[in-house]
Amino acid sequence: MKPRVLFLVPGDYDAYRKKGVDRMIQDRDEGGFFERVITVHPLAEQSRVIDLDQIHRIHEFPLGRALRGGVFERAAAPFRLLGVIRSVIRLARAERIDLVRANDPYLMGLIGWRVSRALGIPFCVSLHADYSQNFRLSPKTGFARLLRTVAAVLPPLVLPRADLVMPISEHLMAGVRRAGGTHAAVRVIPHGIDMTPFTRPPAADARALFDIPPDAFVISWISRMSGENYTRDVAEIVSSVARQRRNVVFVLAGDGPHREQLRRRLLDEEQLAASVRMLPFQPYERVIAIRQMSSVSLCLIGGFSLIEACAAGSAVVGYDVDWHREIVKDGVTGRLLKEHDVDAVIAALEELIDDPARAAAMGREAQRVALARHDLRVTSQIKQACYTELLGRDRLAS
Repeated sequence: MKPRVLFLVPGDYDAYRKKGVDRMIQDRDEGGFFERVITVHPLAEQSRVIDLDQIHRIHEFPLGRALRGGVFERAAAPFRLLGVIRSVIRLARAERIDLVRANDPYLMGLIGWRVSRALGIPFCVSLHADYSQNFRLSPKTGFARLLRTVAAVLPPLVLPRADLVMPISEHLMAGVRRAGGTHAAVRVIPHGIDMTPFTRPPAADARALFDIPPDAFVISWISRMSGENYTRDVAEIVSSVARQRRNVVFVLAGDGPHREQLRRRLLDEEQLAASVRMLPFQPYERVIAIRQMSSVSLCLIGGFSLIEACAAGSAVVGYDVDWHREIVKDGVTGRLLKEHDVDAVIAALEELIDDPARAAAMGREAQRVALARHDLRVTSQIKQACYTELLGRDRLAS
């Protein structure tokens, strides 16, 4: 009999749909490895149940609304959290869950640990970001800062109690050890995507859609427009290059708290506006088409976005931070520059603009590396091995 798994994930379904990544929820069955996949969003805005298909169901709880509410709602949040934990335990028992996976070592990890203890089932935590760096690049004030301070105590509590810790990159291993995860309990699970759309002709003519001249050198930045994604650096880079290069078009797509500031910086000046296409979040097929059109992808920091840029055959220019060295080889698949060295990024972009053949060669090599490391079929096998280890081969064979 196939096992059943429960995922605990921050965010909510509407946010995933807005970002165009909701399709990835249905990859969690790992090609049929799991009979049933239950995803729980404790920090949603409302209570609801969403059936995606016969395998995948989403349960959402409005704890996020309480944390973002008024003083009394915030004061009641710990009691609401206890109620959510009890509800998730009942849900896991009713669904006959065999394994719990939390998608961060904070609140999701705490809930996952309590569920696993209550049901006596294995528990794993996946790490998807360098959280300390994200906090540094996107500082908070007031109640949000208090929440982060309180949350800081959770990883040392959660990670040593997990049966397996699964960072998405080697880069995150140091943070796991600092928080008390042991080497024997850590397995790296690289992100995977379906590479098929990236190896086919574009599904849309992005140049025609966004009025881009056929001979323009296209540089794209597709990202959440927020502090942790270096939006201020992007504004400076685009402004400088666009002023100097008439044959370049920047395509900036996404949303976020810094979007309006970026729009004013780039579009209120006529000279810059002619070289910039600033788009809201795009459907996934258009994102792929934009990436395939791009000679260079500006990925100062990226997760899935970096993989997608490489998969589309685009040379990458980014900062030498986080996990980037694991996929971007400086001078081979793109350029890696010192964090916040805006001048170096500008110089690298101008070199590639002047040598489009070199940019194209880097893009081809980037695509080769992405296909080898991050094809969904490859990464699914890695995760299946982790789940098999957690559940025990005897359990899966019964």
